[in-house]
Amino acid sequence: MRIRYAKRANPPAFAAEELAVRRARYPRIKARRAFEFAPNADRRRALSLIEKGRVADAEFVLKALDSDDYVLRRAGAYFLHRTPLLMLHPEYEPKLRKLLSHPDRYVVLAAEDAISNLRPIPENRIPFGTNEKLLGSAGGHLAAGDMEVLGERLGKIREITKQLQKEFGKNFTGVLVFGSTSKGYVRDGSDLDYRILGSPAARRRFLQLAETKSLLPYSEENKYDHCRGWKKIGGAYALFTGLFFGDRGKLLQMQRNAVSRLDQNKWEGIAEQVGDRETNIGDAFTRIDVPAFAEERIRNAIRLNRAPPTLAEVKLILKRQANARIRSRRRFAGRATATNA
Repeated sequence: MRIRYAKRANPPAFAAEELAVRRARYPRIKARRAFEFAPNADRRRALSLIEKGRVADAEFVLKALDSDDYVLRRAGAYFLHRTPLLMLHPEYEPKLRKLLSHPDRYVVLAAEDAISNLRPIPENRIPFGTNEKLLGSAGGHLAAGDMEVLGERLGKIREITKQLQKEFGKNFTGVLVFGSTSKGYVRDGSDLDYRILGSPAARRRFLQLAETKSLLPYSEENKYDHCRGWKKIGGAYALFTGLFFGDRGKLLQMQRNAVSRLDQNKWEGIAEQVGDRETNIGDAFTRIDVPAFAEERIRNAIRLNRAPPTLAEVKLILKRQANARIRSRRRFAGRATATNA
């Protein structure tokens, strides 16, 4: 795609325009994440500071480091690492030393670094460019360098999903897509990382249809071909990451069942798994034009946009989504009754 360099004076505005252009030009790329949410106020503030290349104030850094949200703690550690001189004022010293006993090792390392290394790393105040903005967004798949490849692949997955829904009904929930396809650096020949939420027969049928559409040769079929053990705590993270194609109502119920058995500590482990998976994008930096200094900024932006928030917030989000679906079904039933009358 030809980049319109003349309009790059305002990178955030240009990135938004570029996103709109890509969606209009490649309608087959339409896809939704398995778990969708709007970042809260603190996440939005941290994300804005990262994208604009600005320095966070000391009070916000301390608030982030002591947050229940592990993503905010990571962002706070990033801010503190970049500008440890924020904490040189005498009133912050006891607060900084208190963090040395924090249970999160990233917070402890950031506090130790700030205390021992008083010379700050020069803060790069260059705001995000277009590629960084798209790669770190909730819709990271739209950063793909070859949109034709992405559109063709997502279109085939969507067609297979519709076919499986017709054939298997309640025994098939959908397909979760991970890896380069969902994270924004897919190219021709990339592996297709996926999991099937459904019966073994639905899985076998997916493999047959994928082979007919030339998806199977690029699939890591023995690694991610079936969502085994999602009911176990360790496997539940897969329900909250990647792109999803299928029945969102069934996925929502699976997500609610998964979080109902967890406490905050166990949930944080799952959220960290999601964040680690989403930020494992080393290949993206070699395939997409991204400056080296922006890599850690992009990883923090990805966590803020895609890693699930605290357990209490997630339960509230899932409850709202479930209620919205109930209201939608009632409105549809009401219109159908009125039409029949």
